[in-house]
Amino acid sequence: MYQNSGQIHIERAPQSHRRNLIFIRSGSEENCPINRKYLRFSRSFDIAMSYYAEPHRNNPLFETADIILGGGYSKFHSAKLFFEAYEAGLKYDAVIFVDGDLELLFDPGEFFSFCLDQNFAIAQASLTEDSYYSFHITRHNPSLLYRTTNYVETMAPLFSKRLLREVWPFFDKSISTWGLDILWSVMLPTGWTAAIVDQFQMRHAKPVDIINGPFYRYIRSLGIDCQAEVRSIMNELGIREYEIKSDQFVYLTDKIPYPAELEGELAAVVALRG
Repeated sequence: MYQNSGQIHIERAPQSHRRNLIFIRSGSEENCPINRKYLRFSRSFDIAMSYYAEPHRNNPLFETADIILGGGYSKFHSAKLFFEAYEAGLKYDAVIFVDGDLELLFDPGEFFSFCLDQNFAIAQASLTEDSYYSFHITRHNPSLLYRTTNYVETMAPLFSKRLLREVWPFFDKSISTWGLDILWSVMLPTGWTAAIVDQFQMRHAKPVDIINGPFYRYIRSLGIDCQAEVRSIMNELGIREYEIKSDQFVYLTDKIPYPAELEGELAAVVALRG
């Protein structure tokens, strides 16, 4: 059951669901992308674990997850099969698709609330300064609350329900996931907002090794060429390149409070010092 395949098997699923969903693709790792303190029962989000290998029994998510499934060739391919098989999957207000090697340095419930309050169609947390990254735009900017962009990467995107319903049928356009970020960025309807949120950060501690990394060795074993998948998507979109850019910057605000009256000994000391 817990292996890469063209099908999925849902082992566990709830009768009712919370407001949001985190969909995590994982193997036999013991690490947990979500801090254990945010796994409380009262959380505002369900957790779906999509396994491509036997779960590590010390990983808290194996017991905590509301949904357990195995199969699929990769994260978004597995997600598409999940939405086809589990009707309630498209009823969540928002869904984050998380790589298993990430570390989310925030309360996911707060991130969901912030993005939904801002009416983002798609968003991601910024990457810490010590993270491995592919594009500079995704790195954390300490001066910003968030910036609107024309791009959100595949590492951990949050989709609002309205955008997810538009794009999920295309999740199998790229098994390697290369090019999917271009596809959903181009498909974003006019007036819908994409954002990189600097108020929230995540860490990607592993280098992106497209030569010897286990994921890329696996992709090649399937006969898949990552660059060919990007070319195929660009050809369908009728483009030769995609320029990533920011549109609007929302800065953190500094405030100077009205000075309070000094009292007692402190006032006396200030008076003596002139």
